[in-house]
Amino acid sequence: MKSLLKPALIVAVIALFSLLSLSIFVLPKAKPATAGASEFSAERAIKHVEAIAKSVHPIGSPEQKAAGNYIIGTLSAMGLEPEIQKGRVENDEEGILGLVPYSGDAENIYARLEGSGNTDQTVLMLAHYDSTLGGPGAADDASGCAVLLETARALLSGDTPENDIVFLFADGEEAGLLGSTLFAQDEELIEDISLVINIEAMGSRGPSVLFETSVGNSRLIQEFKKAAPDPVGYSFTSDAYKMVKNITDFTPFLDAGKCGLNFANVGGTETYHFPQDTPENLSRQTLQHQGNYALSLARHFGNITLNCTKSGSDAVYFTLIKGLMVLYPAERTFLLTVLVLLLFAGAIVLGLSRQRLTPKGMVAGFLVSLLTFVAAAAIGIAAQILFSKIYLKLENIRTISDLVRMKRTIILDGRVWFAVSLLLSFVLIYILQRLFSRKIKMYDLYAGNCVTWVILAVLSAFAFPGTGYIILWPMMLSLTGMLIELLPGKKAGSNGLVVFTLSTAACILIYVPVGYLLFQALMMLGAGIPIALLSLPAGLVLLSSSIFVIKDKTEGRKPYGSPSEGSYNVSR
Repeated sequence: MKSLLKPALIVAVIALFSLLSLSIFVLPKAKPATAGASEFSAERAIKHVEAIAKSVHPIGSPEQKAAGNYIIGTLSAMGLEPEIQKGRVENDEEGILGLVPYSGDAENIYARLEGSGNTDQTVLMLAHYDSTLGGPGAADDASGCAVLLETARALLSGDTPENDIVFLFADGEEAGLLGSTLFAQDEELIEDISLVINIEAMGSRGPSVLFETSVGNSRLIQEFKKAAPDPVGYSFTSDAYKMVKNITDFTPFLDAGKCGLNFANVGGTETYHFPQDTPENLSRQTLQHQGNYALSLARHFGNITLNCTKSGSDAVYFTLIKGLMVLYPAERTFLLTVLVLLLFAGAIVLGLSRQRLTPKGMVAGFLVSLLTFVAAAAIGIAAQILFSKIYLKLENIRTISDLVRMKRTIILDGRVWFAVSLLLSFVLIYILQRLFSRKIKMYDLYAGNCVTWVILAVLSAFAFPGTGYIILWPMMLSLTGMLIELLPGKKAGSNGLVVFTLSTAACILIYVPVGYLLFQALMMLGAGIPIALLSLPAGLVLLSSSIFVIKDKTEGRKPYGSPSEGSYNVSR
């Protein structure tokens, strides 16, 4: 039984932190149509989705005109006074595929809820009411329009916010941000806009994620964390979004110097821009999550001084588990990097002094970590090449139906491909670690792996401060565990459970949402990136588990280093 205790503990720890991390994706129940008048109800909001997304309604179509008339009628029935903004737009924004600039006529719908405080500050809440030619756009973005309509109704049923709130239903987002550009270029209309909240969608389910903000967002994120129920957001997505040069209706307002928050649910991306984006396929829980955000933020930002939300510094932020968001100024990234370097130096000095580490062994361990990273990346790249070239047979795409089948295959079958590829990379990492542990001390392998992490931590601190946390926090906890393991008077492996628990907790809690979001965004055709990235925490967890089950005895193998030093090897 004793021989099974440590493996059982390893499984239990991994399962525990996996469940904690996955709690982020547990969404609130949809509130019924009988919910209180001042509450947001997904069942009430879905009626708006059904009306707006009856059919495909691209810009300029009769179907879009009908959707616009429905929005106007609904706003009027609430007692608001909707207005129409028409104009010609020449848009020079450049997106991820170089599909812009666009030009065309746009027709926006907007309504102002007058605040009770007679302030000169306004919150702009934004969604677009056109769809692509590919589908009816229930999630993208009839759901955003429904959220705005239900939020306006709930606000009118309760206490009126002090600040004005403008609800903008933008035209032509799918045609190149035409409506949002038209509105953002009208100086009279945006003069008093102090905050922009954009509600988008990339799929039919999943949590609504804060994936982009304006610069200087420290105070803004503090207020978001304070106001939003179960906040979900990651600063690494802002860095990634800037790198791929993607655009949404939020972009023209950023260009106009406005501060704000950009939200989208990311999940069920097989329906995105395709016929399956229907009200029936839209998750009511996702709609409730979006609505909870919108109503809470409207009430919160509608009752504070908005000029304090724009500061000179950026924040690092990430949701660790459901209801818990970590937030600190980006400037602290450099201090945390210094702390990691000090912890690493302390572990090295202590390891060398206790003869648990050797210089040659650490160099060898570092090379092994690079080899495992490259091998994982190669598996991911090979999988995406095979998937696109052989399985999907892209050259056979002839009709929209072929394209729809391809998209669904990329997501649905792609999950299997991704899971298998990821599993293969983890198995390969395990095999390589076991193979090299015959000649390299497990502690040297662990320390060499940490060298890779420390190098990445230093690079990210300068290049991507908002992303650096995905390296820094696993290292801080892992190195702390290593220092505890190396304390004088302790036998090898005596504190292995501490090393394993701290490493596993940090890696799983940080990387589960990172892997999920990257795969949803890149799909199988870009799987090499998340598979390579996820190999880093996988290697660390496997090494820390090996230290946990280590034998404190020499088994006759010569490690790198002094011939007199025994090699600490994994129990068999």
